[in-house]
Amino acid sequence: MLSTGLVEQKDVPVGGITVLANGTAEISVTSAFSEAPAAGSVFLFQNDQIQSQQFRVVSVAEAGEGVYGVSAVAYNNTIYDAVESDNELTNRDISDLSLIPNPVDTILVSSCCV
Repeated sequence: MLSTGLVEQKDVPVGGITVLANGTAEISVTSAFSEAPAAGSVFLFQNDQIQSQQFRVVSVAEAGEGVYGVSAVAYNNTIYDAVESDNELTNRDISDLSLIPNPVDTILVSSCCV
């Protein structure tokens, strides 16, 4: 999110994320943002296979100077058409854990006596 509150979408090239020694990361994008994002600003990654998970914010409360608590619930925008128009409720694909892994083709076993 930019300092103006705008959200822009940019592609990150392969190898475009560099983890730095101080625990932060440098992210390269294929084209410039309209303005530099603020340090520590909100961002998310999404690709063609995995979509972002959506939430609806219920409340925001300031817990202290610059510290906020956010309450939110999972959100699915297709629920309205499912209820009002009897359409099928669809879910976003937010994980690749449902992919079936390749079968194991080689097992290497070793043993040792003590």
